[in-house]
Amino acid sequence: MHDARDKHEDERLRELFTHGLDAPADDGFTDAVMGRIQRRLRIRKTVLTIATVSGGLLALGPAYDLSLAFSNTIAEATAGWGETDWLPQYRVLAMAALTAILAPVVTAILDD
Repeated sequence: MHDARDKHEDERLRELFTHGLDAPADDGFTDAVMGRIQRRLRIRKTVLTIATVSGGLLALGPAYDLSLAFSNTIAEATAGWGETDWLPQYRVLAMAALTAILAPVVTAILDD
């Protein structure tokens, strides 16, 4: 519905500018504004990336403690099961994988 209206408005604007009107001189104003916008976007993405990485690094200590407690719980819960002795040994790998999966998600949420 909006596409049809936008298309109609675009056609009307195109008709207005095809009647021999010269493009307005902006003396580089458009380039300056676009440069500022791009610079702000780069700064924002850099700051968000640094904040996400540093937050992830700060969270590794408590996350390791939680994974240790969770692995002890897993070891106790699966004590009678066969072939499950390997589960508690991979707590650091599991936390690294979880951090690697969640870091881009957190960055995308913060970017919006």
